[in-house]
Amino acid sequence: MAKWWHVRTKFAFALLSIFCGLGLLGFASGLVYLQLRPWNLARDTGRENPQTNQIPIALADQSSAPLSGTRVSGHGFSIGTPWQTIESQDDQKSFSTLFFKDGPTLEIKNETEWTRFASLFRKDPRFVRLLGEDTLRSEFALMRAEMYATPDQVKWWKFPPQNLRAMNLVNWKSVHCNEYGTIHAVSFGRIHGFQEGEPNVAPYKIALNLFDPDDRHYEISITGEEGKPLPLTQAQLNSMIASIQPDPTK
Repeated sequence: MAKWWHVRTKFAFALLSIFCGLGLLGFASGLVYLQLRPWNLARDTGRENPQTNQIPIALADQSSAPLSGTRVSGHGFSIGTPWQTIESQDDQKSFSTLFFKDGPTLEIKNETEWTRFASLFRKDPRFVRLLGEDTLRSEFALMRAEMYATPDQVKWWKFPPQNLRAMNLVNWKSVHCNEYGTIHAVSFGRIHGFQEGEPNVAPYKIALNLFDPDDRHYEISITGEEGKPLPLTQAQLNSMIASIQPDPTK
């Protein structure tokens, strides 16, 4: 018959093996969770906001057209328009909305009221390691990285830092996407950035995220009567983008 201390020793070793096995199982489960979480979150973002599955494409029409309308100013810059009469204007601290009698509604956001994330992230070594110095060298570089990120770039088999970077870029991209349609990369004159939507393609809404050589961010939206094409051509819009000038006093 086995002696009592042999039984206790075997029992202790059995318990230790169970606990070790459970610990390893928990550790493995944790690793699987950390590996799959970015993948699942990116997939959810892609389903909730299909725009994030796009990457910017070039405009089919890159021509320009004369702008014979009112030049409007606000929040540190001015922009030319093809419309003559402003029926009313609503100025808020964070944005201004202009209602044209012979045109659409133009909303201009105040850059100073919004966080400059590239500048903020550059101060945190964790974000610099995650995103890279090139991505954070300017606000435009960060937005460009976001716009070219898609949910399908997050793979369950990739290294966690790669997935974490792509997942965050996709999440930030979703903030800028408005479900207005095709995303275009644009560059006219001194101004470059991104255009979402087209004047004559449903839902007939435009969102612009534009930057100048000094990395000023111009965020503009153009909307009109629901369900109707905008009183605007792409050539005119191209000229509007090129016409943006910062206010030298700001």
